[in-house]
Amino acid sequence: MADKKDSVDVLERLSAHAGMVIIEEGDVGNCAYLIQSGRVRVSAVRHGKQVELAQMGAGEIFGEMSLIANNPRNATVEAMIDSNLIVLTQGLIEKKLNKSDPTIRALLPMLMRRLEQTNNELLSKAEKVDGLVNIAKNMYDKISVSLPASQKKTLENIVKPKLDDFISAIQSFQEKYKDNNTQ
Repeated sequence: MADKKDSVDVLERLSAHAGMVIIEEGDVGNCAYLIQSGRVRVSAVRHGKQVELAQMGAGEIFGEMSLIANNPRNATVEAMIDSNLIVLTQGLIEKKLNKSDPTIRALLPMLMRRLEQTNNELLSKAEKVDGLVNIAKNMYDKISVSLPASQKKTLENIVKPKLDDFISAIQSFQEKYKDNNTQ
C-alpha cells in the first residue's frame, strides 16, 4: 500500500482579483495554474496590438505550454473576475509526467509545438481580416482622390454606401467570432 504522503500533494493556491495579470507574455515560466473558480482572458501582442486568444474558466489549466516546451510564456493571462487558482509547480508537473507512459511524454512537446503553430495561424487570420478593411478603405481613398469632381460624386453615391456595408459586415463578423480568435 502506498504511503499517504506519496499520493497526496498539498497544492498552493492563488487568489487573483479581477484585472490582475497572472502570467506575462515573454516571462520565464515556473508554474501552471488550474482554475478552481473564476474566469481568465488569454491574450498576446501581435504587431503592437493585443489580441485575445481565449477565455478560460473552472477546470481549465493555463501556463503549461512554457513548462512542457521549455519556452518563454507566449501569452498574457489576466483575471476577468475574482478567481481562485491552484498553482501547479514545474516540479509537480515533471513528477507527474515522469510517472506517465514514455510515449505520452514524447508526444507532449510535439503537441505543444502544434498548438503554438495553430495559435499563430489564428493570430495571422485576425490580422488578415483587419488588413482587408484597411485595403478596401485605402483603395477607395486612392480612387476618390484621382477622380474629377463629377465622377467623385458618383463614386460617393454608388460605391461608398456599398463599401460602408462591406466594412460593417466585416466588423459584424469580427464581433461574432471574437471569442474564436478572429477579432
